[in-house]
Amino acid sequence: MKKIKKILAAVMASAMVLGMSMTTMAAETTSVTITVDNAENATLYYDQIAYANTGAPYGWEYTENYKEAFTNLDIDDLINIAQGSENGNATTGALTTSSELAAILEDIRETVMNQGTELVAGDNDFEVSLSGLYVVVPTNSDYTYTPTLVYVPHNSTDDIQVATKGAKNQVVKDVDNNGQSVSAGDIIE
Repeated sequence: MKKIKKILAAVMASAMVLGMSMTTMAAETTSVTITVDNAENATLYYDQIAYANTGAPYGWEYTENYKEAFTNLDIDDLINIAQGSENGNATTGALTTSSELAAILEDIRETVMNQGTELVAGDNDFEVSLSGLYVVVPTNSDYTYTPTLVYVPHNSTDDIQVATKGAKNQVVKDVDNNGQSVSAGDIIE
């Protein structure tokens, strides 16, 4: 009888341990549609730059393609910049005022365009299934856009709407040293 009680106690303890570990092994259920505003008729490129990693010191880790670009900015600093009070919250699509982050995002523009996912012009919605940080790069021959950082929280099903920042390209005319300006139809040598 004592042996049966010990065996049952061991089985119960094992069941409790396995029951608690099931939640840690559960698959992430993130399913988010990201809508990009202010990029009508632009071709969008996007790529994930950081992902959730419970084994990492801050719970996040940069993807292999972008580790080198962020050597001077660790993941905790990036999340603080993206969610800092002076910058609003990245989940609401607020623009960041960090010049360091803006420079890094500009530096990785080509990598996102070459290795990321391309959406056809006018298709401003895309779905992601992994939480993390994403960079969106809109392109259009008539506009210049800045890359946009998007934060997708763990186990989220709430859609995210972000606004890109861009401006119509303009021709700037200058007067040369002789006091002459260029007019329409002039040939420039």
